[in-house]
Amino acid sequence: MQASKGRKTLARDDAAALRRQKTLERVTLGPAAEAHEPKSHRRRATTLKGRKKTPSEMNVKHTGGPKKRLPLHGG
Repeated sequence: MQASKGRKTLARDDAAALRRQKTLERVTLGPAAEAHEPKSHRRRATTLKGRKKTPSEMNVKHTGGPKKRLPLHGG
Protein backbone atom coordinates (compact mmCIF):
# COMPACT_ATOMS: atom_id res chain seq x y z
CA MET A 1 0.00 0.00 0.00
CA GLN A 2 1.30 3.46 -0.86
CA ALA A 3 0.57 6.89 0.48
CA SER A 4 0.47 10.06 -1.56
CA LYS A 5 3.52 11.30 -3.49
CA GLY A 6 4.76 7.76 -4.04
CA ARG A 7 6.11 7.29 -0.51
CA LYS A 8 5.85 3.78 0.87
CA THR A 9 3.98 3.44 4.15
CA LEU A 10 5.40 1.42 7.02
CA ALA A 11 3.84 -1.92 7.80
CA ARG A 12 2.00 -1.52 11.09
CA ASP A 13 0.79 -5.04 11.74
CA ASP A 14 2.82 -7.77 13.41
CA ALA A 15 2.61 -10.17 10.47
CA ALA A 16 4.37 -7.74 8.13
CA ALA A 17 7.02 -7.00 10.76
CA LEU A 18 7.61 -10.72 11.22
CA ARG A 19 7.91 -11.20 7.45
CA ARG A 20 10.47 -8.40 7.26
CA GLN A 21 12.46 -9.92 10.13
CA LYS A 22 12.45 -13.37 8.48
CA THR A 23 13.68 -11.99 5.15
CA LEU A 24 16.44 -10.08 6.94
CA GLU A 25 17.55 -13.24 8.75
CA ARG A 26 17.56 -15.15 5.47
CA VAL A 27 19.62 -12.54 3.66
CA THR A 28 22.21 -11.68 6.30
CA LEU A 29 24.58 -14.46 7.32
CA GLY A 30 27.75 -14.65 9.39
CA PRO A 31 29.18 -11.80 11.45
CA ALA A 32 27.16 -9.26 9.46
CA ALA A 33 23.99 -10.68 10.99
CA GLU A 34 25.04 -9.49 14.46
CA ALA A 35 23.81 -6.19 15.81
CA HIS A 36 25.85 -3.26 14.53
CA GLU A 37 26.65 -1.30 17.64
CA PRO A 38 29.65 0.91 18.37
CA LYS A 39 32.53 -0.97 19.96
CA SER A 40 32.88 1.47 22.83
CA HIS A 41 30.04 3.32 24.44
CA ARG A 42 32.19 6.19 25.71
CA ARG A 43 31.10 9.51 24.29
CA ARG A 44 33.32 12.57 24.04
CA ALA A 45 32.86 14.86 27.02
CA THR A 46 33.26 17.93 24.84
CA THR A 47 33.28 18.58 21.14
CA LEU A 48 36.25 20.94 21.50
CA LYS A 49 39.62 19.54 20.57
CA GLY A 50 42.11 21.37 22.73
CA ARG A 51 45.81 20.95 23.37
CA LYS A 52 47.01 18.32 25.78
CA LYS A 53 50.18 20.18 26.68
CA THR A 54 50.99 23.84 26.84
CA PRO A 55 53.52 25.00 24.22
CA SER A 56 56.12 25.48 26.98
CA GLU A 57 55.84 21.78 27.84
CA MET A 58 56.32 20.61 24.26
CA ASN A 59 59.73 19.47 23.01
CA VAL A 60 60.37 22.05 20.32
CA LYS A 61 62.88 20.90 17.72
CA HIS A 62 65.43 23.53 16.76
CA THR A 63 66.75 23.73 13.22
CA GLY A 64 70.49 23.35 12.89
CA GLY A 65 71.10 20.71 15.53
CA PRO A 66 71.52 21.15 19.28
CA LYS A 67 71.22 24.64 20.75
CA LYS A 68 74.54 24.62 22.61
CA ARG A 69 76.85 23.73 19.74
CA LEU A 70 80.47 24.81 19.77
CA PRO A 71 81.12 28.00 17.77
CA LEU A 72 84.03 26.12 16.23
CA HIS A 73 81.59 23.94 14.27
CA GLY A 74 79.33 26.69 13.02
CA GLY A 75 77.37 27.41 16.22
